Amino acid sequence: MHQASVQDLLVCTGPYQGSTNLCNGCQTIWPYGWWVSFGIVTGGTYNSSSGCMPYTSYTQSAAASTSSSSCSNTCTNPSYPRAYLTDRNKGYSYYIMGNGVSSGLTTTSTAVIDQIKSDLFTYGPMSVEVDVYDDFYHYSSGNITELYPTVQ
Repeated sequence: MHQASVQDLLVCTGPYQGSTNLCNGCQTIWPYGWWVSFGIVTGGTYNSSSGCMPYTSYTQSAAASTSSSSCSNTCTNPSYPRAYLTDRNKGYSYYIMGNGVSSGLTTTSTAVIDQIKSDLFTYGPMSVEVDVYDDFYHYSSGNITELYPTVQ
């Protein structure tokens, strides 16, 4: 069984959300919406010949220069026996757990942690989205204790 194509998702999901590709930022939910609405073809790791559309944007510069015009709706692996549209696999649905912050809970509260554990047990692997602030880029070691640096 082949894995879902990261390349197909990376290049073809962007226009669906109004951007050129997912390397330029996205919300975690966008790829799931694409998967349910349109489907994702099979693919493989970088430089492989696995699936319909193996991964080709290995470096950051290659990924950043990849644009929605690269979404050809054809398999990029010439030895793959199925057509792009035939190879697409759609998801049935996706589930959004939320983090409870809007209800006054913090992401480290016992209730949120218990919900994450329960969802992992019930639904399996999950995607996580993290907001990154400017101070993150200056991080060197230890625990980050201040998410909103004081402006002086």
